Amino acid sequence: MRIAIFAGLVLCSLIAGVLLSLGYVFMPEPVAPTPVVLETPVVDTKEAFLNASVVDWVYSKSTRISKRMAQEIVNETYKEAVQPLLVLALFQAESEFFPGAVSSANAIGLGQIIWKHWEKPLVAKGICKERRDLFDIQTNIQATVFILNALMKEHKGDIHKVLNAYLGASNKTYKDKIVYNFVELSLQKGVRI
Repeated sequence: MRIAIFAGLVLCSLIAGVLLSLGYVFMPEPVAPTPVVLETPVVDTKEAFLNASVVDWVYSKSTRISKRMAQEIVNETYKEAVQPLLVLALFQAESEFFPGAVSSANAIGLGQIIWKHWEKPLVAKGICKERRDLFDIQTNIQATVFILNALMKEHKGDIHKVLNAYLGASNKTYKDKIVYNFVELSLQKGVRI
């Protein structure tokens, strides 16, 4: 019996040798590992450059904020606003981008929002719970955009009436400053006016 087993092994070895010499492989073909693809966001360098120029503009228009804060203000405004350049132009005129600004009329933050006038709609919309929430950059941007949208609807998109209503009075110098800021920002972004 041992001889039969030995003969079988020898025969298998011979057959294996012949098959190997003919190019047959007894091991399964190695499977190439699936390449790992890291998901890296595609960055539009032109858009990144244009956003950087807007951040630089914001930073240059205020002596009270850091570059990181300028970046945060621009990013949050772009997230919230349909017309971010208009909102940024308004912030420069209202507060020079200082989130802690409080006016003599008790207007608060970037958009200089008067809490006693806008408290009910801002609370109802879930944007603010209390006055001090308006010192938060994101909250103030959301509140400003909400107010501008409400005024745009009320005044059927007439930007002069919207700005008068936002300010609470007609003021040509104020409107001119916002328009000038908007033009400067549009040029930074490469927008044709």
